[in-house]
Amino acid sequence: MFGFPRSVEEMEEALVSKESQIAELRIEQVVLINELNRARVVETNASRSMVDWVQAHLDVQRTLASDLVLAARRIARHRYINYWLADGSKTFDRAI
Repeated sequence: MFGFPRSVEEMEEALVSKESQIAELRIEQVVLINELNRARVVETNASRSMVDWVQAHLDVQRTLASDLVLAARRIARHRYINYWLADGSKTFDRAI
């Protein structure tokens, strides 16, 4: 995986590929967060907000937790975002 030497083009391609994989995982997280939000996990878990819940359970910075919750809410309201993310026409950051 980290064989050297590699050309600049190969490293760029690998970097873009990794970002694509991260975006796919983010989509899965967002879908799960949306379902957990619909299940009212915050109320049953004594969290102040969904952002707090995500931050605590994923052990991520508040900004990322907020982005994930915002994405879950947007995807619930705007289904076309799912298609952008699923077909790779937009990255997670651009779609949200």
